[in-house]
Amino acid sequence: MWPPWKDGSVSFRNVTVTESWCQTPSAVVPPVACLPPHWAPLGVDFQPRPPAGSPRPRYAFPADGDGDMLVLSHGSYDRVPPVGYAVARVPVGAGGGDPDPSRLTNLFASDGAGGNATFASGMRMVDGRTYKDGSFVFSSDTSGELVVLRYYR
Repeated sequence: MWPPWKDGSVSFRNVTVTESWCQTPSAVVPPVACLPPHWAPLGVDFQPRPPAGSPRPRYAFPADGDGDMLVLSHGSYDRVPPVGYAVARVPVGAGGGDPDPSRLTNLFASDGAGGNATFASGMRMVDGRTYKDGSFVFSSDTSGELVVLRYYR
C-alpha cells in the first residue's frame, strides 16, 4: 500500500492523501510532458531567445528552436539495448507553452539518432549550459569529457 505510513495516508496541504485519492482523476494533475523511459534526464537548459533587435549569436541553434528545452539524458545502465544516451531538444509550444516530447529531436546521441547505444568512451551526459556565442557545452560524469555543440550556418 502507498504511501508507506502507518494507516496508508498522509496530510498534504490540508488534504488527506490516500491511495484511492491518488487514483481519482479530479484530484490529481497529470504531468505536462513525459520523456521516454530509462532516459534518466539529469540536466535541463533552455535555448535562449536573443533580445529583440539583437543579432543571433554566432553558433546559436536555428531560431525555430528558441525557448525549447535541451534535455541531457544520462541513459540506462542495465538495459539491452541501452537507451537514452543523448542530448535532446524538446519543443515548447508557441508562446512558451507546454513541452511536446512527441516531437523530441536528438541533437547529440550515441547512435546518431535515438540514443540506443553507449559511447565508446563511456560518456554519460550530466548537465550543460548555453554560452553567449550560442555554443552549448555539456559534461560527462563517467568519462570526464566536455563537449561543445555549435551550429554553423
